[in-house]
Amino acid sequence: MPKSFYSPAEVEYLEVVWVFMHDAQNLFDEKTSFAGEWRVDESLNALAQEHDLQLIVVGIDNGGEHRTQELSSWDHEKYGKAEGEQYTDFIVNVLKPYIDDRYRTLPDATNTAIMGSSMGALSSHYAIHTYPEIFSKAGLFSPLLLVCRPGVSLH
Repeated sequence: MPKSFYSPAEVEYLEVVWVFMHDAQNLFDEKTSFAGEWRVDESLNALAQEHDLQLIVVGIDNGGEHRTQELSSWDHEKYGKAEGEQYTDFIVNVLKPYIDDRYRTLPDATNTAIMGSSMGALSSHYAIHTYPEIFSKAGLFSPLLLVCRPGVSLH
């Protein structure tokens, strides 16, 4: 958490960006990673020190072998029935309100981002286009476009 998060209680809200990130197993610890640690904690500390950029990451674990279905919003003959719409609805309607209710957030889209790699990037793309009133920023790293419905654009 940024140092400002622990500021006195009279500070009602924090000017930080909350970043919802997929594949939490990979974000902070090599031991829990299935594809290599992303070193998110080290990056956040560097951004705070070098650029005074305040971010708080909410890591969301994936479902292991069901990750592709869980993060995809389009059914695929090889990967099966998509659960990405329900997953994104959970983030928007359950997880984000939970965070907003319990922490001193500025809950508008300006202060909310979503980010992921591969299937997580595809899920983030879906989320920012489906819920622009919730997310104003998305980090898309190497999106797995293979499972997209034909005609899906990254614009």
